[in-house]
Amino acid sequence: MAIDQFIAAVLPIHSRSSLDMTRDIEEELSKKYTIMTAADKKVVKLAAQAQAEAVFEHERIGMRLAQENDLPYDIDPTVFFALNYEKYNIAFRNNMITDFATDRINRTAGIVLKAFLRNGKDKMKIVKEETSAASTPNHIANMLHPEVLERGDIILPRDPSNPKKKPTVSETIEGYVKLLKTDTAGFLTTKDQLGPNHYAVNFEKLRYNMKKRLFENSITERYGRAVCRIVRILLDKGKMDESQIQKISMLPLKDIRQKLEMLFADGIVEIQEVPRSTDRATSRSFHLWHVPLEKCFEDLLTKAYKIIVNLQQRKVEELQQRSRLLEKMNRKDVIANMDLLNEIDKAEVGNMNKIIERIEVSKARLDEMAMILRDF
Repeated sequence: MAIDQFIAAVLPIHSRSSLDMTRDIEEELSKKYTIMTAADKKVVKLAAQAQAEAVFEHERIGMRLAQENDLPYDIDPTVFFALNYEKYNIAFRNNMITDFATDRINRTAGIVLKAFLRNGKDKMKIVKEETSAASTPNHIANMLHPEVLERGDIILPRDPSNPKKKPTVSETIEGYVKLLKTDTAGFLTTKDQLGPNHYAVNFEKLRYNMKKRLFENSITERYGRAVCRIVRILLDKGKMDESQIQKISMLPLKDIRQKLEMLFADGIVEIQEVPRSTDRATSRSFHLWHVPLEKCFEDLLTKAYKIIVNLQQRKVEELQQRSRLLEKMNRKDVIANMDLLNEIDKAEVGNMNKIIERIEVSKARLDEMAMILRDF
């Protein structure tokens, strides 16, 4: 866990934040200059950030070279360790992105994207980074077993001169890379500055699209697909009036107004008044509807927190209702032999386990939603 940085050494110097340390180092380096230009300030700032990051670099702190073990390092018994939550968040994020690609495209595309993430995992330091480390399709092809690419999940154009010839591994990887790059979710982005055929996972665009998907799913569940269609139109086109929305959505204007009023009452859409003349008369103004997306993300996160609290309270209530049964189950003789419970108690235990399992599954899904909306 220490080598993979899932636990990190805790040193006295870590009692200070990296921001404070960066500021102090920057002030110390600035003393070397009598007059500082803008370029000098930039150099000093970058140098201070590099020194502070070196102090907070968890890799190999608290470890020493091993003498006889199979692992390259031993743990220093004099150093205290703590969970490195950032590393766990990165692992959870990568898993959710892989699942997103699997749901949106297919299973093999998710495996290819997972290879991109696995290749750059050692260079991932924070969960809010914009892109991953760049990789080439040939490098990804060497990381995957050839059988993975023979599932027929993608159809590539055949050679007209030899239609029976199967695509090579490189051609198959190139096809999946094009799928992941051209998909509107924005799984991959090019890194032309590193050379041709270099691609990286586009965390910045995926962050937005995964939040947007959660928001649209919540709209569909609460109001229906027709309302979600209106919200998508506003998100794609920006600010629009009722007639423009009606033209694109192909819904009756009466239904459009009714649904917009419902969304406005719940704070999902807002109106911007654009006057036609200097008197700013309301009757002679355009009324443009739009979706305040960041506000909607915050409201969705708040609702997720409330539902999690309600689920936890429901769990406590379910356990309190079965306090007699729980006391009986905690007896030493019953723990040693569960057959001491009668048939009614066994049936109640099975029912309780089902309820608790459903509550925990719902909480896990909401935790994942909260992570996407808050930590990404």
